[in-house]
Amino acid sequence: MIQIISQVTRLEDRPRLFGFFGAVFGVSSVVGPLMGGALTDHVTWRWCFWINLPLGGVSILGVLFLLTASPPLGSDPTKRSFRDIMEQVRHLDFVGATLVAGAVTTLVLALQWGGNTKPWGDKDVIICFVFAAVLTVAFVAWEIYVDETAMVPTSIFKSRSIYAILVFSFLTRFSMLIFSYYIPIFYQAVRGHTATKSGIDLLPFMLGTVLTIISAGQIVGRWGYYWPFLVGSPIFLAIGSGLLYTLNETTSSAKLVGFQILSGVGIGLGMQNALLSIQVEFRNAPKILGQATSMASFSQFLGGTLGLGIAEPIFASLLTKNLLKYAPNAPASIVKESPTTIRSALPADMIAGVVRSYTESLRVVFVVGVPVAGLALIATTMIKNLRITKTEVAPPVTPTPADADMEKGAMADADA
Repeated sequence: MIQIISQVTRLEDRPRLFGFFGAVFGVSSVVGPLMGGALTDHVTWRWCFWINLPLGGVSILGVLFLLTASPPLGSDPTKRSFRDIMEQVRHLDFVGATLVAGAVTTLVLALQWGGNTKPWGDKDVIICFVFAAVLTVAFVAWEIYVDETAMVPTSIFKSRSIYAILVFSFLTRFSMLIFSYYIPIFYQAVRGHTATKSGIDLLPFMLGTVLTIISAGQIVGRWGYYWPFLVGSPIFLAIGSGLLYTLNETTSSAKLVGFQILSGVGIGLGMQNALLSIQVEFRNAPKILGQATSMASFSQFLGGTLGLGIAEPIFASLLTKNLLKYAPNAPASIVKESPTTIRSALPADMIAGVVRSYTESLRVVFVVGVPVAGLALIATTMIKNLRITKTEVAPPVTPTPADADMEKGAMADADA
């Protein structure tokens, strides 16, 4: 999507379009939890995965029949024959893609197992960490070796800002996935809401994100500066995360809504503007613009994946510890139970202690957003404060009488 926008629009128009497409993502993020909760409550949780089949099929048909094929930016438009395409396929960096996929997979496995289903000292967890490190080093070495034909060309990293943009993108999505996953758990475990109702309870956070993305995109499109929004993003994020740390069983609904909105504003200010900063940074290098933007998108999704991978063992270990403290008589299996079944699966005298355990554990998960926001704020100081300048359009040339005489003379010569 971002590559398509880069090819068919001017740079000054992209902030608004990025805002709208970010809003589409945000709306889908709102509809997704609601639909997932409804399917879980009334059908089966398996439909949360099966539903991707018809939706994916519609997307494939839309791309096939509605999207006009065009050569990538910076490529030779004359090389479009079958032989040229196959030659490009032959030069794809399959080795690099395999190495990075292996590194991410083993790292996520280690974080999922460690402190959750297996102790951190388990050999499987250690082996996964070792493989993740080795594959990462191998990937970097391979990309340097193949240089400009690599999946991530080394020329991308000649920009000073690229490192900070990637870190900022990683941290922003890191926080977003933690909030969008654990806020519904708070409503389910502490407030006793169903999965469907907890999806509705998440609306303040998601709407705060969506409306901020749209507004920021429109303002940047008119003003031309995106850097101030990148600076404001971690500030709002830190405030929202810190306030979420104050949650307890008696916190009012109004405060919960307000805390979610502040966190959503922090996410919305930075999420799409980080991708826009890549577009501005590489505006004069169209050949690697797509790969640089893909790096930022990859950092975002990696941040979300690792955010949940890190938060899950933190939450699980804290919940086990707090259950021993506040509900020592509760069965150990309650850790693996769905938060929505606490009140139906436990005796009445145990519910208060288990709810307190969930509250104390979730507070620590939410406050993780504060140091994450601090790191993101440091990253913004290394991103260039560039301005999006409008494309100069040449004024129409008004022919003079002399030009008209010359044109008539040329036509007469041609007829002769």
